Amino acid sequence: MRRVFFRTSILALGLVGSSPSVGAQEPIEYRPIEGFAPARPNLAPAPSLPGARFREAEARASEGGYDPQADALLAAAAKFTKMVFSVPSLALQRAVTQRVSTGPQRGDVLIAEWKFEEPFGKGAVVLNDTPYCSTYDFRLRDCNIRTQAELTAFLKTFLVWDKEPLHLRSDSALPLRPGMGGAVPGPAVTVFLSAGSPAITSFSGWPNFHRSVLSFVADLLFDGLFEGGEWFLQFRVGKWFTQGIYPVRAHVPERFPPLDDQVKSWSSVQIRGEVGNTVKPFEGVPELTGERDTILIAELARRGLSQDQVLDLLTDVQRTTDGYDGRLISVIEGIRASGTVPFINRFFTPALKAYEGIGPTAAKAVETLFRGASVPRCPVDVEADALAVLKKGVFFEGPLNYLAFCSTSPETLAALQALNVPAEWQRQRNFAIDNVQGNIKLPKRTGKPGAGR
Repeated sequence: MRRVFFRTSILALGLVGSSPSVGAQEPIEYRPIEGFAPARPNLAPAPSLPGARFREAEARASEGGYDPQADALLAAAAKFTKMVFSVPSLALQRAVTQRVSTGPQRGDVLIAEWKFEEPFGKGAVVLNDTPYCSTYDFRLRDCNIRTQAELTAFLKTFLVWDKEPLHLRSDSALPLRPGMGGAVPGPAVTVFLSAGSPAITSFSGWPNFHRSVLSFVADLLFDGLFEGGEWFLQFRVGKWFTQGIYPVRAHVPERFPPLDDQVKSWSSVQIRGEVGNTVKPFEGVPELTGERDTILIAELARRGLSQDQVLDLLTDVQRTTDGYDGRLISVIEGIRASGTVPFINRFFTPALKAYEGIGPTAAKAVETLFRGASVPRCPVDVEADALAVLKKGVFFEGPLNYLAFCSTSPETLAALQALNVPAEWQRQRNFAIDNVQGNIKLPKRTGKPGAGR
């Protein structure tokens, strides 16, 4: 999370309102900082500047052997590299594989070094590809970057704009958040420089449209330093970008071979024992255990899961709001991926009873449970359950949302109007009442829960 800390420190300097140094139509905005030095936002404790980091990465590319089971990942990494950077001349020099076998940070690591020669410069790049982040360390020669105009020209050439996977907009328009549609004008990337320097010798930057509050998950972060007549650059690319390109899932430690293949030879006891085994790229950030659990639970579901086994999966977690909700999502997604009967159709009622026994700590999971019963198009009729839960006065958000979206019943409307809820839920109850009234006035949809009541 070092980049998150660095970003915060920049904002604390009061530079958010500073005027960009390039024209309003440029896709890159520059912000000068007094006493600026390149950031050190690596995923590991970072003692070094970009030049030293490149040399460390290059040394790692010579350590150990190579597992042929990583061939598909290596090919995908080369393809992905060319999709992010304009390096069609990329030529593999060497590759090694390493394995962190224990602890939350465990995982299969691919390290690859390529050479390239392009119009903007020539040099080498070392990729440190973990299950959690793709870190590229570049050394560039014959690369002329001394002014903002030259750095703009370099970044517009070096990075691949207007295409997957980065989707950086060269027309100086930022996309709005998903679901809002349209675009707003503004630079796509912000670059930070040393104030008052006659020539650029270092910089850091990132896109202005952040895809995650966790920068290492779904963002592009970079910095650079001119040292000894060469440019050393580091680009950290979140694994969100590799989805659909890599043959393995992001944030799952087992990659060669993939966990999806490994579990087929495991016993059900071994698989169940692995569910909940913490995955975390480094300390101080939320867990990323859910994706791995989904794979494990999918395999268990293919072999057959009883009601008691499902309830054990749902409740054998850290007893926190996020713990219960995260496991429920993994179970729902795992059963969906298994191709068996959907979780909601088979296990909604016993799951709800289990959460009622747990109490308010399970409120977020109950919300997820009712959401699963409401989309798409209210596939499961749990209207009576929703009303019963509301009358007990423990959970409100999930059942109110379900009724607001799904109910077309005058009886339910009357029950909501007569319902007493705590003051903090009055507004949402009124919202549900308004929605149900609107639903009743609309033509009733075939199979819609509550229709005709």
